[in-house]
Amino acid sequence: MDFIRGYKLEKNEAGDGYTIVFFLDQNYTEFAKELDAVNQKPEKTSHSFKSFIKEHFPNMKVTSAKVFLGSALIMSFAIMANEDPAQATTHEADQQKVQQQSTTDVHRVQSGDTLSHIAKENNTTVDAIKQLNRLTSDTIFVGQVLQIPGSNTSAPSTVSYQVKSGDSLSVIARDHGTTVDAIKSANNLSGDAIFIGQSLTIPTGQTNATPNSNQTEAPTGNVTHTVVSGDSLSVIARTYNVTVQDIKSANNLTSDTIRIGQELKIPTSEQPNNMSEYTVKSGDSLSVIAKQHNVTVDQLKNANNLASTTIFPGQKLVIPSANNEQTPQQPPTKQTPNNDTLQVGAENEQVRSLQSNLNTLGYFNQQSTGYFGSVTEQSVKSFQRDYGLSATGVVDGNTQDQIKRALVKKKIVDDLDTYTGVPYVWGGSSPSGFDCSGYIHYMFNKHGVDMTRSTSGAYYNMGEKISRDNLQPGDLVYFAVNQPGVISHVGFYTGDNSFVSATSSKGIWEYSMDNSYWSQYYVGANRLY
Repeated sequence: MDFIRGYKLEKNEAGDGYTIVFFLDQNYTEFAKELDAVNQKPEKTSHSFKSFIKEHFPNMKVTSAKVFLGSALIMSFAIMANEDPAQATTHEADQQKVQQQSTTDVHRVQSGDTLSHIAKENNTTVDAIKQLNRLTSDTIFVGQVLQIPGSNTSAPSTVSYQVKSGDSLSVIARDHGTTVDAIKSANNLSGDAIFIGQSLTIPTGQTNATPNSNQTEAPTGNVTHTVVSGDSLSVIARTYNVTVQDIKSANNLTSDTIRIGQELKIPTSEQPNNMSEYTVKSGDSLSVIAKQHNVTVDQLKNANNLASTTIFPGQKLVIPSANNEQTPQQPPTKQTPNNDTLQVGAENEQVRSLQSNLNTLGYFNQQSTGYFGSVTEQSVKSFQRDYGLSATGVVDGNTQDQIKRALVKKKIVDDLDTYTGVPYVWGGSSPSGFDCSGYIHYMFNKHGVDMTRSTSGAYYNMGEKISRDNLQPGDLVYFAVNQPGVISHVGFYTGDNSFVSATSSKGIWEYSMDNSYWSQYYVGANRLY
């Protein structure tokens, strides 16, 4: 059952037992083999699920099962009582055990767990756990699921939550006043990976939970943040309404690298009276938001410490007052493009640098002279047309910004071959193993683009949509492999009608866009940077 990504128990509608909900690993079914097996041999497949239930929940009254691939229900089936003697028995002792299940919890064994440790955490005894789970010794193993007898303490209430674009466990925990571990425990999650459309049970009403469970008060008047999986300095800065540079200065950091478990001092920051907050909606761009609030794109970038114009739905932005003419106290951490306009007749080192950059990108095929003539003008026009700009031949700030971004993406594309053959690892975002979105995240960040780790579906909703005819190296291409219209795969367009992505069959590999398999699932493309 390697294709089971996770599962959870829910009370059935009758209230006399449980429904188990399985979540299949979408990436494992990248080539739809397991999905085909489910569709073609439902009886065999349901038998496998029933065997799984019998092995992991021998004392639970499980009456039905549902199987989801992403947000799509692909099969469901009932489990009759006589299929499992442990559930159909009429012995009084077993009936008492069934009645007892309404007060049980489920615990997935983690590294370092012991029965005594689990018993202490759940206010019960080792013998009670062993009896409920039919254990003949104290030996347990990582990943094992144990039923925990209910204690006399009242269990926290729960709410149901559906994962949205841009969500992470730390964000959801913060928004619901709970902890990442509490959410993982409530949903039997073994890792921090979640996916859009996934339904999570969120524990609420925990007396010890704070609005930000990994935040503590520091004696200096700052707060202390403990880094969790999925955090980056930019994510943490947005959470506390401070800048990345503020955090680096408070912690004497010389780079943006942080590690899970690291404690960071967060300088407190009162939001100025001349600031307001805005939540990004689908279809928004910095230019649209700037126009709505009568400010400039640069003011928005400076106020939110943004290194690029990339934003995503649900992101919260600080909006500076339109009357605020003060120069930002914190200069941008990355150099902004030179906004001096270059056009025919100019002759200086900026022109020489422009010609060199256009040469690197394949638009200027002569030696740099430093003089802006007709050849340079035509080269600029060609670049502008390819990148959706007005082909004026005049190099303004926007054109310079696009050239800078194109150079970064060229470096990314040139570096893709370095990882050819690196194996596919679900949730992986390092050279030891990648999944498709983890590969995108790693390559952008490696080359200086501060990008949040997200899913292929979330990335598809960011940036600027690009037609296939206008694809340029470094743009992203998307595929709906598992379900029509639902993005489940992403890769880098490399030029020459090819793309590179992390695949479960060959790891990091390059394919033609006309490949007989991939072409049938192609959905679209965007320019994320």
